Amino acid sequence: MGGELVKAQPSYREIFYQCFPLYLSMGMSAEEYWDDDPWLAYYYRKAYRLKLSEKSQEAWLQGIYFSKAIEATIGNMFAKKGSQKLSYPSEPFAFTKEDAERQEKRKQQNAKARLAAWAQSFNSKMPLEVRMEGINEPRNNNRTN
Repeated sequence: MGGELVKAQPSYREIFYQCFPLYLSMGMSAEEYWDDDPWLAYYYRKAYRLKLSEKSQEAWLQGIYFSKAIEATIGNMFAKKGSQKLSYPSEPFAFTKEDAERQEKRKQQNAKARLAAWAQSFNSKMPLEVRMEGINEPRNNNRTN
């Protein structure tokens, strides 16, 4: 009891003045902070946390892309001869179901186009009489044993 000092709790006025710069940095105007609905401060704080979370997600994603770039360059520099080359992703990662479906559809269309190009190339190398064989001949669907 003797020489202990009791630290006084800050007043509401002091707390509001201490928090004022924080809410200004979140984008809240002075008029909104001092004169508007107190719940507005709560929603500014909630929106600010969402923005921070989004920034963190973007930084994480950028790190993944950076990692893939390093992997593709340095990994290929030190790869053994004959091993498969690493490549950077050809399109952004899909984070929504719609994006994933769109990417899958695009991959299928690309595969279809590659197959058609291959078939056309294959057919163009084949002699004309081989390609035409069987086209003008009627099919015999009656099997007799």
